[in-house]
Amino acid sequence: LILSHVSLENLKYFNPVIISEHIKAVIPGPDMDKSGQSFVFPLDVLPDVSHGLAMLTPGMLSPADEQEILKELEAVEAQLPVPDDLDNFVTNAGSAYKDTLFQLDPTLTHLNHGSFGATLRCVSQASQKWQAVAESNATMFFDTRCPYAVRRVVSQLADYIGAEASDVALVPNATTAMSQLVASLPLTASDRLLITTHTYGAVKKCVAEARRRSGCEVLCVDIFDVLADPDQYVSRVASVLERCGPFAAAIFDHVISETGTVSPVAELAAACRQRGCRVIIDGAHALGQLPIDLGRLGADYYCSNAHKWLCADKGVAFMYVRKCYQAEVRPLVVSHGAPYGFVKEFAWSGTNNYSGYLSLSTVLRLFLHPSADGSGRVVDAAMRRNHDVVLLGAKLCAREWGTGLLCDNDDVFGSMATVRLPPLAGPFDASGSGGLRLRARLCDGHRLVTMPVCLGGQLYVRLSCQLYNELADYQRLADAVNQLRRAPTPSPEPEPVPLTQH
Repeated sequence: LILSHVSLENLKYFNPVIISEHIKAVIPGPDMDKSGQSFVFPLDVLPDVSHGLAMLTPGMLSPADEQEILKELEAVEAQLPVPDDLDNFVTNAGSAYKDTLFQLDPTLTHLNHGSFGATLRCVSQASQKWQAVAESNATMFFDTRCPYAVRRVVSQLADYIGAEASDVALVPNATTAMSQLVASLPLTASDRLLITTHTYGAVKKCVAEARRRSGCEVLCVDIFDVLADPDQYVSRVASVLERCGPFAAAIFDHVISETGTVSPVAELAAACRQRGCRVIIDGAHALGQLPIDLGRLGADYYCSNAHKWLCADKGVAFMYVRKCYQAEVRPLVVSHGAPYGFVKEFAWSGTNNYSGYLSLSTVLRLFLHPSADGSGRVVDAAMRRNHDVVLLGAKLCAREWGTGLLCDNDDVFGSMATVRLPPLAGPFDASGSGGLRLRARLCDGHRLVTMPVCLGGQLYVRLSCQLYNELADYQRLADAVNQLRRAPTPSPEPEPVPLTQH
């Protein structure tokens, strides 16, 4: 029971039938109102006196009202800018896009799109338009238009990723999603979690926190030497699942951040589900870099960022949860969407700037436009083009440096590829701090934005390709690194061979 001291003057805001049926007691006391009465209601039947958010409450809007709101939203979207020549959007790709299509410093060569992405200029303009709409009438926007617009964007995104809209929620980023998903697992001290040596650092911390709370055991499988061979990758994981199971859940990266390599997530998910193990896929780098079909993938949980390879506004990502587990995944912020299910509970976390979410419709409108060559959509042509260019650029660097790619299988790379660096002069040792010093030197001294990484005791550089990149960008990197190369250590003079005594 919850005590609710309500003056009779305010009873007009309550349903009198509910009040008459559920008053449990009249409690006298020094804090009574003028009527001399206080009422006690069971918590589960307290009337909903929220100020609005009609779209989050079933039955609050009529179909006619919804159609009117839909027309208003479509009118706003019709005013949002998109590039003029969508038919040749990918064909015209190159360095000119840095300033026309994107908002990048044209004096820099950007080869690290993977870390934080780059927002399309038209998407930033769309976000600003949605902010203006919100500020023009905040009451109507937040109470009715915003929840409805978010729901429409979720539906559009769900169609693209092969999921049902009722299984998808928007979140600020993949780290938020992974924190939410790992925290939702009903773990006990007798459970086990499986991760890999290349699980993203922030996610490892989520897992460590889950272990601290529940006492569960965490096992980590080493996959570094099998990244180039998907069959061996799956076989190793399956062997661990078989020998060390059962596992409550396993976590895999769709695209590994450090290496830029693609994991065989559908096969990994199948191996886990055959053994009763839930599967969480961290797809932070996948959306816009790889095709995603969650209906076929077989994961129980999945998340990805839209701000990276789909070039959406910062703070836009999604989380997918299989229906049978949605009751366990509750938002950390409980607001007006409760208790109306997974989608509505995550759709509203209080007054916030939702313009990034809403501008996702502009992103999808652009990337889902049919491609000029008739082979699919703009996003498909962009993924093929970026894959081809980054591999050409990576192999160019490898030739210039006399090194090689991390993996000799082109198919395990998407729009990123990782190349081993040659020995370098100066403080650029094969360590995390050495990589940071190299990144600063390349940016400050050569106007190159890069991502050096230390793998297996050697220094690599993870290269990205987005529509603003071209092959000349990788040549600039190759030349800059060659300027930093350490002179080869001369081979020691051979010892003189003594004459044989006769």
